Amino acid sequence: MLHAEGETARITALVVAPEARRQGIASALVARAREWSAGCAVLELTTGVQRKDAHAFYIREGFVSNAIRFKTGPGR
Repeated sequence: MLHAEGETARITALVVAPEARRQGIASALVARAREWSAGCAVLELTTGVQRKDAHAFYIREGFVSNAIRFKTGPGR
């Protein structure tokens, strides 16, 4: 899912089924998100701290980590 508002576009969900991974699907989705958000200065995403494979993928795609988010309360 991609949201674009002003100068920032945000990928809020990017999931590929385990059996379909490593086939270029996520790279194609990121490329499409880049096309859709071409008018924005920033394309950002969030990912769970436990998703180490996803982090490596995002780094390969050119993203850099620039924040840590803290939560409290139900649903954390």
